[in-house]
Amino acid sequence: MKSLKALAVALAVASVSGYGSLAQARGGFDGDNLLDQHTQLTTLLAQYDSNGDGRLSSDEIAAARAAEFTASDSDSSGGLSLAELQAMQSKRQSDELSARFAVLDSDSNGAVSETELQAMHPLDSTATAAVFKLADSDNSGGLSLAELQTLEDNRELWWHFASMDADADGAVTQAEFLATQPQRGMGGRGGRH
Repeated sequence: MKSLKALAVALAVASVSGYGSLAQARGGFDGDNLLDQHTQLTTLLAQYDSNGDGRLSSDEIAAARAAEFTASDSDSSGGLSLAELQAMQSKRQSDELSARFAVLDSDSNGAVSETELQAMHPLDSTATAAVFKLADSDNSGGLSLAELQTLEDNRELWWHFASMDADADGAVTQAEFLATQPQRGMGGRGGRH
């Protein structure tokens, strides 16, 4: 119960503070995958919980936001220019990806294995295996931080491709294509896969 309260607070912080840029960049929290939400919320909690007690206080949130503003105000003008705001957003996304990588890399070996990625998407092991194969560009058997970034950048398309490729052979046949509902933004209307 304590963990659920902490996650609920983290979600509230993400929505109110604007600190959930990873979730926003992905189009919101992935409602199809509760473990993915848990990882995102755990990452947000880790970023704000400065004393490590597993809880967020309003003082911790205010201090983190004030420190972020001060660090982003590179010319010490007391305000953020568009360029400073863009740099802040870029740093946020980089920090969030690094934190997400650390959570995914449960054995702390410096790479996210297919098994570790599977833990995020346990309901669709075939699609997860296909996405892992697409992301593992050096065929090392583990995703580096750069490969995880590429996966995040191509997330929607790659998951859609993997869900259409029913036989996991790396190609979508016409039959597989026609059997799949089109996704929003991909040439038609349809639900998520």
